[in-house]
Amino acid sequence: MVAQMAMTEVNEQVDSYRMQIKWNAKTTEWFQRASEYTGFHDRLCEILLKKINGARTVADFGCGAGMIDFKLANYVDRVTCIDREPVVTHILQKEIMKKNVDNMEVITTDINTFEDEIVKTQKDGLWDVAIMLFVNAETVDIKHLLKFVKDRLIIVERGGCINNPYVGEKAKRKHSLIPFINHLFSNGICAHVSDYTLEYGQPFTSLKEAREYTAFYHCNGCNQTVDSFLEKNLHETNTLTYPYYLPHKKHFGVFEIRKNDNK
Repeated sequence: MVAQMAMTEVNEQVDSYRMQIKWNAKTTEWFQRASEYTGFHDRLCEILLKKINGARTVADFGCGAGMIDFKLANYVDRVTCIDREPVVTHILQKEIMKKNVDNMEVITTDINTFEDEIVKTQKDGLWDVAIMLFVNAETVDIKHLLKFVKDRLIIVERGGCINNPYVGEKAKRKHSLIPFINHLFSNGICAHVSDYTLEYGQPFTSLKEAREYTAFYHCNGCNQTVDSFLEKNLHETNTLTYPYYLPHKKHFGVFEIRKNDNK
């Protein structure tokens, strides 16, 4: 495996709440706002475009709100967004219609039970490339998913590389890429991995909203109250639109799993 280090300085931050995605209109708005405010998906799109090797058709397995897909749709012929949650695919379909994007489609299905039948007439795969972003890839059959692509599967997994000097020791211990690397190795999957760090915090219109957000995602096992967590971590921005901001450095690895390397 090849590791390339991201040259982004990482600030240590105590993770006193655990982000478990619960899709609804409000949480989708929070994610969209964070993406726009930080430019996270613009930067992630730049990274992915260098990895997809000139692909013209892309599938996003476990697409969620499809924020990266709207970015990629500006550079490829077609993006297929796939998720098992009807709530989120409904929201995504409405957003596609609202933005009048004509090269994105949505499928509601579980990627774990994606049928082989649909590729029997497509021997070389349905899409040039498929991506999976922060979907806990250890729970899926990667070799099965490779059947649906012509070139490669790109998995973006949360965690910091143990050799990256820009990821703090606390982050390495708590969110490491090593377990997933070992998972691939033990399953005979050949991959190339690069690791990165990007800012992906949450802006708020009010202190009330910051409390609502933190309470919604607050880890029940932590020793901090919502107010004590915000007192320690919330920043004032001195701007009218979003006067409060909760910083967050997102560490992640990009795994390129090429079909020709895994036959």
